[in-house]
Amino acid sequence: MSKRSRNPVQIDIGARAEAKLSVKAEVPSTSIGRLVDSLTDIIRPFTEARGLRADLLRLHREEVAIEIARRAHARIQIEKGNAQAVPLKLLVPLFEKGSCEDIRDVVMIDRWANLLASASLKLSVQPRFVSILEELSGSQADCLDHVAFHDFEKFEFPYRDVVDAPYEYAEYNIKDALRTIVQSNLKSKKDIEKTLDAIIEFLTSPGVFIELIIVHERTEGGASADYDCVAQTGIRREDDLSILESLGLIRRVVLSIDVKRQRNPSLEAAIFYYHLTSLGVSFCEVCSHPTLLKLEQIDKRNRPKPEARE
Repeated sequence: MSKRSRNPVQIDIGARAEAKLSVKAEVPSTSIGRLVDSLTDIIRPFTEARGLRADLLRLHREEVAIEIARRAHARIQIEKGNAQAVPLKLLVPLFEKGSCEDIRDVVMIDRWANLLASASLKLSVQPRFVSILEELSGSQADCLDHVAFHDFEKFEFPYRDVVDAPYEYAEYNIKDALRTIVQSNLKSKKDIEKTLDAIIEFLTSPGVFIELIIVHERTEGGASADYDCVAQTGIRREDDLSILESLGLIRRVVLSIDVKRQRNPSLEAAIFYYHLTSLGVSFCEVCSHPTLLKLEQIDKRNRPKPEARE
């Protein structure tokens, strides 16, 4: 949709231009006046509820666009980058859609500014990222950052963990490893909690969000242990996670692992988690680039230094 069709003031101007054309075609001017009044009446309930008149909508969007540009400029200066011209195919829809954000929504304003700065710094910014960012709310952007970066300070190579998450934690790569973990920790009935802890430790990583793990004996009244992200952390983001998955930024994995035990009931582990996709990694690299830089610096600091030649 073009900027003209979304700007109430310009709709009014367009209607007046149409009026002139229609008068020449001998359409009564009173009809044109009623058309313009109708358009104004249609717009008014949606704008005056927030104390805005139609002409102030344009000013609001200009204020947001300026704030996006200001934050992008500040980031480029911090990174000491050389700003380049942004292709119109990306620049025009970026300001068109980004300027619709609430000026108070700092989370989303920052994401738009990061996207603009990344494009200016010639990072790989796909035009589709504009439409993806347009569909996100602040809570969903925060949720994506939580999946990608949670507790990254505790890891030795968090940048590598994030970038590798689409492959390391894909179902086809991880099921055999989890089965091995379950089998190696099951020696008696008392090891169910130990097995649960081993699974949690294995899955805890930047780029992965553990939703639910249940380890239980396949008998009525058998021993069991579970990890529920809501009960354990208070994080309830089912809707946000579903939207992120629908946009292709994360992928949900559901695994069921059965293990037979000697002289004990067989055991089942039900595992539910989300991990970043390749698209999700690329999106975070441009919309959350300052955080990725922090992770990359940790990787560089912990990387073994090459031995000096004698």
